[in-house]
Amino acid sequence: MQRGTKEFYEVQKGFEKGVKDCFFGYMSGDFTKDDFNSSTFYANGEVNAAFWFYMAGYAAAKCEYQ
Repeated sequence: MQRGTKEFYEVQKGFEKGVKDCFFGYMSGDFTKDDFNSSTFYANGEVNAAFWFYMAGYAAAKCEYQ
């Protein structure tokens, strides 16, 4: 999955919705995107780390079930 593709934006949208529903109060609601750096996706470090884990889980599930 490459940054800027339709699949990437769908995964990002699902992550933001899932974090708001599941981790209310655990993470800040700061989903300010960092579009200039290739290794970060969100300006908030905790949200960015969680998104990396979310993408890894998405890729593993896609590999297993597709």
